[in-house]
Amino acid sequence: MTIQYLGCQQNLIARIYLFRVVNTALQEREFKVSVKTLLLVENKFKLQDLPDLCFSRLKRELSFETGDQAVPLQMSVSDSELKKYIEDHYPQKRKSS
Repeated sequence: MTIQYLGCQQNLIARIYLFRVVNTALQEREFKVSVKTLLLVENKFKLQDLPDLCFSRLKRELSFETGDQAVPLQMSVSDSELKKYIEDHYPQKRKSS
């Protein structure tokens, strides 16, 4: 399976990341992963991290996909996912005594 990044769109409410997924059967699907702008501001989330977060979310969802349960073509990143990404990639520095 190949995941291709197609770009980003911005509207007043969210940033939307577009991906094309091609599996070994040459079947193509296009996915949209959106993040609300308000959540980005509230979490002081770095825009340069968004493609990685959205790619990781899509990849994780695809790894759980079964023949009976397909991944939705549109999905949203939650507040808790943003916070988890920040915790994992920018851990708090410990204060030295």
